[in-house]
Parts: sequence; structure tokens; C-alpha cells
Amino acid sequence: CPTCTTTVEPTVERERRLDAFRPGPRTRPVFRSLVSELGRRVHGSPEAPGRPVTGSEDAAAPFPLDEDQRGTTASIRAELDPPRRAGPGHPDWAPIDNRIVPEAPCTETPYGRRRLAMIEMLNRCDRVLAVSRFVRDKFVSLGVREEVIDLDPIGTRMNRIARWHADVCFAPPSFREQPDRPIRLLFLGYNNWAKGLPMLADALELLTPEVLRRLHLAIYAYEGGVIEWRFRRMEPRLGGLEFGGGYQPYDIPWICGGRDLGLVPSVWWDNGPQTVLEFQACGLPVLGASIGGIPDVIRDGTDGALFRANDRYDLARHLAGLVRAPSILETWRSNVRPPRDITDHARDLADRYHRLASRDRVGCDP
Repeated sequence: CPTCTTTVEPTVERERRLDAFRPGPRTRPVFRSLVSELGRRVHGSPEAPGRPVTGSEDAAAPFPLDEDQRGTTASIRAELDPPRRAGPGHPDWAPIDNRIVPEAPCTETPYGRRRLAMIEMLNRCDRVLAVSRFVRDKFVSLGVREEVIDLDPIGTRMNRIARWHADVCFAPPSFREQPDRPIRLLFLGYNNWAKGLPMLADALELLTPEVLRRLHLAIYAYEGGVIEWRFRRMEPRLGGLEFGGGYQPYDIPWICGGRDLGLVPSVWWDNGPQTVLEFQACGLPVLGASIGGIPDVIRDGTDGALFRANDRYDLARHLAGLVRAPSILETWRSNVRPPRDITDHARDLADRYHRLASRDRVGCDP
């Protein structure tokens, strides 16, 4: 973005801060530890430093504990002092899309010069492989020659893992048999701004209790504890809440089993959305943001749906529409097809190298 070309280089700034704020010693000197232990044995070990008591107020609170964080968790601290959140009309709530704004070259900063050098090196390559149409178009807008770029989506090993554990990738009960059951939603990934978990919380809070009680939400997110309190406050209104932490790739089939829909609410241009591929490998339709490479792998209205990225209201409308007509989820599920397999991807890459090497051996122009 234009801001990046004028900011300080991150590595230089990080080293400057490290020089300014060096951590202290990680262990106490042995001599000081021995002296402290001897003092405790001779004079006793009070729970807190003593101070004179002059009144009933002092007697009620003999020592302050306001700064003591022992016994609290990241989730509790976040709830006691929640970060200030934006609301309607704030720029952070503005929808975003895949429109690419051309950027002028910059040579005034190390970052700008480095980016120009990278583009020059890419233009010397025989082939540049873009994982999505958005990445391809972005490269071209930055100056990479269009004739050297090929679209080459990434593969995933989740197909193989899902086949090994096909028994746990089962479909949920049909809405024809259980029309009143809640829709089982699933978020997988990492809790940071780009992946959109805070945005999902905002969208859910726009829904009425009548809609929320028809939604069962499962969240498995690294570092998710700091935002768990927001979903716990919605738990009485939801049809169910399941909150887990991190996971391994081999856990994904177990997590996806029995779910109706995967959620990918990214608010950043996700280049090659691995989470979408993992959901599809396990047979799940996906409701995802129409940004980055996500539209390349979700067929809107066929095996899932797309909503306007970073648009809380549009995501809420899609969820409310599914509550009114949940049977569409079964149609989407029947249309889900496995994504590209990592084995096929590796084989295609080897073929590309072979063709380029053969061409150079016979003296063709690059």
C-alpha cells in the first residue's frame, strides 16, 4: 500500500527497539538468592511488605493487590479491559473488494527500492506462478510482465488426510428430518485481524436472538482466548457454542465432522485460502469473503456463497437467509468437490521445470 513505501523498514525498527529495551538478566545471581533465603529463615517471610496501619480503611486493605495478575487469564483480562471497537460509519467497517489501485514506483525508502528490485528479478524469470487471479493481477499492476505469469493454484494434503479418516467426515442430520435443529457453523484458523474473527463477532451481534438461537457456532482458533469473552456473552442467545484452541492438520476431519458450513470471513486479500481448501476436502460448503483468492475456489450459490468482505451487515444477511432456508446447505454440500491435491500440484511443477529445461537445451529464446 502507499503507506508501506514511506514507513521505516520493519527490520531496522525492530533492531532499534531491541537496542533500546534490552531485557534484564533471566536468572537471579546466586549470591543474592542465598542472602534472600537466609533473610527469610532468620526474619520470617511475610506475604506482603508491611506498612503502618492508621485506620479502619487500612485495616480492611492492609496491602494493595490491584497490580497482581496472578490467577487471571488472557480472556479475563480482555473482558475487564476490552479494546475499543469500531462501529458503523467507522473506516474499519468499510467493505473492501478485489479492485487493484495502481501504485507508483518509489525509490525514496529502502522498502520501495527493495520492491523495485524484486519486480526486476521476477521479470527475469522464465515463469512466475500466481496462486490466484488476484495475485496475478496484482503482480501485473506492480510491473511484472504479463507474459511470464501463469495461474497455478496451490494443492493441499487434506484430501489424503480426509480419505484416511472418511468415517469422521460425516454429514449432519438432514433438515428434512430435523427442521428445527440449529445450523452448525465452524470457524478454523488463527485469531488475528486479517482472518476476520472479530468481524464475525460484530456480524453475529447484529442478529436478533430469534436468529442466533438457530446457529450453533464452533470456533477453533490459535490465540483465540483473547476474544473468547465476546462469544461467551452471546452464548445464552446462540443455539450452542463450542470454543477450542489450536489444532493439528490431522485434527481437521474430526473437527469438520457433522458441521453444516465453514466460515472464512477474511478482511485481507487472502492469496491462496488454505482453510477453504481444507473445508472442501472434508466435504463442507463454505461461506467466505469475496476477496483475494477466495472467489477462485468457492462457486457462489453452487458449493457455498460469497459475501462482501469486511461487510458485517452482508454477512449477517447471509446467515439470516440460511436460517430461513437451511435446506440449501444440503444442496451446497452435494456440490462440493475435492480441491487440487498436493501430489498433483507437485507433479505439475515437475512437468513445468522439465518443459522449461528442455526448451533451453534446444536453444529456444526465453
